[in-house]
Amino acid sequence: MHFKTRITLWFSAVLLLVFAVLFFMVTLINNAVLQQNVKGTLIKTVNSNLLDVEFSLTQQQPEEGTEYIAYGSGYIIIDRRFLKIESGVYSSLYSPNGALLYGENPVVDVSPVFSDGVIKEAGNSHGVKYYVFDRMTESGLWLRGVISEEESRGLVWNTTKLILLVFPLAALIAVAGGYRIASHFTAPINEIRRKADKISKGDDLSERIPVTRNDETGKLSQSFNLMFERLEKNFEREKRFNRDVSHELRTPISVISAEAEYGLDRERSADEYREILKTILEKSGELTEITQSLLTLSRLESTGEKPEMSPLSLKDAMEAALKQTPPAASKNIEVKWQSSEDVSVIGNEPLLIRLFSNLISNAYKYGRENGCVSLSIKKEDGKAVAEVADDGIGVPEEECEKIFDRFYRAENAGKTGGSGIGLAIVKEIAALHGADIKCISGKGKGSVFVLTMDAI
Repeated sequence: MHFKTRITLWFSAVLLLVFAVLFFMVTLINNAVLQQNVKGTLIKTVNSNLLDVEFSLTQQQPEEGTEYIAYGSGYIIIDRRFLKIESGVYSSLYSPNGALLYGENPVVDVSPVFSDGVIKEAGNSHGVKYYVFDRMTESGLWLRGVISEEESRGLVWNTTKLILLVFPLAALIAVAGGYRIASHFTAPINEIRRKADKISKGDDLSERIPVTRNDETGKLSQSFNLMFERLEKNFEREKRFNRDVSHELRTPISVISAEAEYGLDRERSADEYREILKTILEKSGELTEITQSLLTLSRLESTGEKPEMSPLSLKDAMEAALKQTPPAASKNIEVKWQSSEDVSVIGNEPLLIRLFSNLISNAYKYGRENGCVSLSIKKEDGKAVAEVADDGIGVPEEECEKIFDRFYRAENAGKTGGSGIGLAIVKEIAALHGADIKCISGKGKGSVFVLTMDAI
């Protein structure tokens, strides 16, 4: 059963229960109130009729609407309206000994005992219940009023019929309203489910759920959108990693395989085998470097949270990187410090050491033979500025931004070794620190890499 249907049924059941309880309570209250109204009508009618009964010693010319009844030594003067059943009340006049003198009494077996101003209950042979109210006149006669309980039941039944007429309509409106509310509530959930199904099939990871409300479902949609964004990034990262691995590892693996086949196709001299093994070793080292760089870059990109940061000396980090990255002896490159201020920053020391190591390694690689690599740490306008400069082949100015893309190699890099991942790692580490990294260069003018980050 759908969630929307369950909500509608639950809402309708609760509403029906509330209506039933209200109906029961209203019926009880109406019954009690109407009974009080019936008794009040009885008392009011009897007290009103009490004024219509007079006693006279002499019989006068009867007025219109009155008549005389001989009683004792005189006459009882009665308004003829006394005979009418008024508001369901039967009126009758009795002598002190209980003899019916005038009027109508529907309860033939009612007790002749009179009680002035007291409502009593009585019944007839048909099982109908009546209320009886007596009042004594000034002449000592008894005026009795009788009203059936059916009068109150009739009013109660009319009220009940009205409720029963309105109740189905109200229930129908309530169920329709509940269904609409449930539909309004479940619509974004169904949209989330539809988008999730589409994404799970891999059709389009860029799909997002429209956020049109600022309630709980709107916040749920926002949470799912963030999750979808994260999934899209991870999926793209995975595809890029697989593409990079297949692209970058193919060449060294092919060379290793080809060299091995070349060495095995026939007998060769020791020098030839040495050259083959040397090539295999070089390509194995290149393969190891590429693999480690790819794993490092993938790990940096997939980190959901920033690495642990703490205060550290930027100069110490660069000096540690310099020790870990010795220059190639064949190129005879000299390292000079242009500025070595002890500037402190908030950062992750191993990552910053890796950043400077990659920059220094690049400076060695692309610097000219017998050249110089210049290092600088300084503080400018509240910022820590670190520079690594070489006097090598440089980078064409229009390519200075592109060299930070993975596997991009400048057109003048030639056959200089490298995987093209080092500067991509530098850029990712800088981003994790909220720092800016840029290259200032020109073809044949050497390169200066500038890292700028907040100082403390």
